[in-house]
Amino acid sequence: NKKKAKAGWLYAFKCYGDCVIQGQKYSIFKVGYSRRSHPSKRLMEFMGPAKPVELLHMHLTEDPKKAEKQILTGLRENPNIHQIKDIGREYFACPSMQYFDECVSDLFARYIKTALVGVSQPRRRSARIAAYRRKRK
Repeated sequence: NKKKAKAGWLYAFKCYGDCVIQGQKYSIFKVGYSRRSHPSKRLMEFMGPAKPVELLHMHLTEDPKKAEKQILTGLRENPNIHQIKDIGREYFACPSMQYFDECVSDLFARYIKTALVGVSQPRRRSARIAAYRRKRK
């Protein structure tokens, strides 16, 4: 019997730090996953140059580990995006945030399977307030 993979969040963000490759300035990005119910807590744990500056993508998926592996492979195969192995296997350098965002969007669309219905996404505070007010009427 194979264990069913636990759903989780796959994310991509721009890091605080930059790097220089062959005299050109590159922004640093990270792609990763978390199985926590609130992935924002995981994102707040990053410190220093790996600290998130801008969240590009966050999607709930059935098998985040498998999707992450496929996306990392897709990024490594792109000649315009450089893996930064000194920091970690999930870190990449790209001269354009727009280009990286477009590449990651394509890869996310290709490899992410929507999470199971039983997994709830966090609701916005305003949605909770509106639901509460509707009940009180």
